[in-house]
Amino acid sequence: MNGLSEQTVVNRLRQLGLIENPFFSYPDARYFVPCVEHTSLYKEILRLCVGEPRQRVALIRGEKGAGKTTLTTRLSSTVFADGVISMPSVLVSEEIPTPTTFVRTVNDTLGLDTRRSLAGRLEVLKAYASQQTTQGKGLFLIIDENVNSQVWSTLLEILDWQEDGQLLSVRAAVFSESNLFKFEETKTLLREYVSVRRTMSNLSFSSATRILENRPKMAGRAAPLLQPGAVSEIVEYSNGHPGTLISLANKAFQKLLGSNEDSISLQMVLEARSKIEQEEEGYVA
Repeated sequence: MNGLSEQTVVNRLRQLGLIENPFFSYPDARYFVPCVEHTSLYKEILRLCVGEPRQRVALIRGEKGAGKTTLTTRLSSTVFADGVISMPSVLVSEEIPTPTTFVRTVNDTLGLDTRRSLAGRLEVLKAYASQQTTQGKGLFLIIDENVNSQVWSTLLEILDWQEDGQLLSVRAAVFSESNLFKFEETKTLLREYVSVRRTMSNLSFSSATRILENRPKMAGRAAPLLQPGAVSEIVEYSNGHPGTLISLANKAFQKLLGSNEDSISLQMVLEARSKIEQEEEGYVA
């Protein structure tokens, strides 16, 4: 971390009143700060769980760094896991090149018997979905990966499962960089089931500022970690793009660790910004 020894970093974090770097991209989204943009999307997705049976799919498109993985992780680990919605969920965030891989991942997550053939795995999963539907719960699939046509066909098969003429309670939210809406036009069944179509937009100035101010607090810091000029520079440079926002804040934080200062200054941000621009131009390895 910035060429500093592990012990030096630990000491500096302690001096700064932090338990860890609040601008690092942790896999469990522990420093997720809910904003207006996230709340409205959450509500739309959660309505799928209690809405009309045929309205069961959310398609969310977002470019790289838009915050898709943070949102899906938070949905899976908090909203569903903490009982906000009493419906088991499965987060599929690894590469899914084939239907077999997709169904195996779902079954493994649910602790179901994973048979060798795709047909066998689907049979086990359908029995589970049927049982959950009978109990008034169902199954929610959260997919954070670009999905190819073969996997889409399998997903649509799962979403269309029925017993005695009634749809089983299987819902899905698909987050992807690809143009999901254009794909939907070619799939009649998918078009019938989709009720949420959203493109993740950049954060507003106030939302981006809130993230920069709140993440250090969540990591234990009482006083502001960024000076006012530093906050404004990071937000304006990022244009509200979550990935760029956190990347620049993290670079500036590395500057702070290597200094004797107590907070991130505008100068640190400008130096971090310059380094990022040089890296993008290929001047720095």
